[in-house]
Amino acid sequence: MKIFNKNIFYLFTITAALGLTSCSDDDSSDGLDNQAPVVTIHEPTTDETADAGGEFHLDVDLEDDVELASYKIEVHNDFDGHTHD
Repeated sequence: MKIFNKNIFYLFTITAALGLTSCSDDDSSDGLDNQAPVVTIHEPTTDETADAGGEFHLDVDLEDDVELASYKIEVHNDFDGHTHD
């Protein structure tokens, strides 16, 4: 009978632990970040160039209302004359 009581105790403990840890305390109803982040580029200025192999200063403010998970900076030349307006 002692083994049966221990099994019931363990089952109750595991069930209670799963029930308490599975609750969500998110403020948003859908849990998704629907607002785009705000990116403010201070440096480099428009049409500023850099020499290959040289130093390059980057000053950017990244803001998001919930949490910014990641960001990517891509540096490439405009060999084909394209722009990023």
